[in-house]
Amino acid sequence: MQLWTEPDRAVRIAQEREFVAASTDAELRRYAEANLAELEAGAPLHPLVWGARLVTIAFDGSRHLRLTGVPCGVIGVSCDLPEVGLFERRFAGVVVDTSADGDHRVVIELAPQTMPESVALSGTLFVPPVWGAFRERLRIQPCEVPFLVDHEWIQVAGSALKPVKATPGLYRFDAGRLLPGRYELHMLAFCHAQFLELDATGATDIAIVIPSPVECTVRLVDDTSGEIVASGALSWGRDAIVPDDESEWRDWWPMTQNVVGDESASEFTFLAVQGAVLLSASADGYDDCEQEVTIAAGHNGFTLRMKRESGVRVRLVFVGEPTELSFGRPVVERLDGTRVICDARLQRCEWRLTGIEPGRYRVRLRDVPGFKPVAPIDVEVRQAELTDVAVEHLPDRVP
Repeated sequence: MQLWTEPDRAVRIAQEREFVAASTDAELRRYAEANLAELEAGAPLHPLVWGARLVTIAFDGSRHLRLTGVPCGVIGVSCDLPEVGLFERRFAGVVVDTSADGDHRVVIELAPQTMPESVALSGTLFVPPVWGAFRERLRIQPCEVPFLVDHEWIQVAGSALKPVKATPGLYRFDAGRLLPGRYELHMLAFCHAQFLELDATGATDIAIVIPSPVECTVRLVDDTSGEIVASGALSWGRDAIVPDDESEWRDWWPMTQNVVGDESASEFTFLAVQGAVLLSASADGYDDCEQEVTIAAGHNGFTLRMKRESGVRVRLVFVGEPTELSFGRPVVERLDGTRVICDARLQRCEWRLTGIEPGRYRVRLRDVPGFKPVAPIDVEVRQAELTDVAVEHLPDRVP
């Protein structure tokens, strides 16, 4: 709601729930009444200071908005309804002459807003049989669709994908009726996405074609010795942004369901799509490793060189009390007090702080209830090593 006396001068009332219940828009009335239900009948709202005068705002028993103390003369009253839920932003106002004594009643009419007709969306999905069996659903994400929120995805379950017997790998799907607008179609198991502009006539012939995969092999080796790194784990992902999107934002989908490791978990094979792929590997005693590679036609082989963890291993020793406690994450600082971002993992009573470059640091441990505070610890981190530190916690009271 606004009051104004000049085109370039407006004062906004500081209350988001100030709507005129006498509006001709039925949907707006219902929305206003739902919000105003939180207020007691006749409860005063935030006042508006107009120059040196105070404008008092309240709702009377009939849910009309009453403003008292407004300046005399020709003024304007407007309603600015922000974008909320299914409704787009709307604005309307009237000019009223308040020179005469008495009440001045106005009705602000906002343009009615109607929902567009939903339209049909259906089509086909082709998954090359070489991908093997899959349990995947088609996800449809609204991108720029009026009246819909982007995170409200529409999903077509895998059981609703009807196979076409004459063509192996071909399925028909029916997503029902959707509002016109721009959507993004996702098949996460294959890191596939494509955009769709759904107009007022709908679409019944959408074709989603998953590319044929190629086979990849990835080996994990020690960066220093070149020896095989066993007991590792691998995932791969593809950029979630499809080529015709102009955004520079990137988000990788990690995939593990078709990754198969050998007996030592040091060599992995999987099927992937051609193009840029992010490989992510982890192994006990090593820093996590990520490498972007390009997968081409034919067989692809890659080697990830894993670096030994560098950091601090802090063993917590408690005297006189059980060790089943909750510990706050330690803080790692350079000697000048600058905080260092690192990975921190707690297993039983041992903190493993990794991802730290070689050098001298100070580790501050959080206070543990029932125990005396521990002074900061200066440590030296060496390349590809974990510096061991034992910290004794003493009870703050002696029996």
